[in-house]
Amino acid sequence: MQDGGQQATTSADDTSEFGFPAINNFAAADDQVELLIASLDLRCYPSMLPGETPTPPGDTPTPLLVASEADAPPCRCKKTRRRSSRLIFKERSLSNTRAIQDGPLGFFEILPVEMIYNILYELSIVDLSTLTIVSKAVRGLVECFMDSKLGEDRLLLRVSLHKPSSQDHHASLMQHFRRLG
Repeated sequence: MQDGGQQATTSADDTSEFGFPAINNFAAADDQVELLIASLDLRCYPSMLPGETPTPPGDTPTPLLVASEADAPPCRCKKTRRRSSRLIFKERSLSNTRAIQDGPLGFFEILPVEMIYNILYELSIVDLSTLTIVSKAVRGLVECFMDSKLGEDRLLLRVSLHKPSSQDHHASLMQHFRRLG
């Protein structure tokens, strides 16, 4: 177009290999570059300062008017912070674990009653008495265990009057009942 410029012309119906409209006209001048893409005319002035609008060559650029904050409409849209579902799941599982730990029964809350009774059956009498002072809920659990058939079998040894027993057996029975209180 102007002297010293380069020209590359293609038809308006052509598209590039990436699917973009082909460049119709390209001209390089001293401080103006024209790109005509399809039917659009885009102008860029390399000597523009920030806040200035493009003006034809020969005119002086005019700065943009700055609107005051009072003239601007209030912002009604609040950006919400996006979170990944993996992070949400991790936090939820951690809070569930903390809730279980901080509960009155601790991790016993997630176990079925039969399994809790099997665990209590394996504990010694001293350990069961120690568990009763942990919390009111655990004490109620131990008391229910002692009232069950499994607890009765564990705490109250069956004394067979028909079989002769040794002194060691009698001593172990006395020690057992002494632990019970």
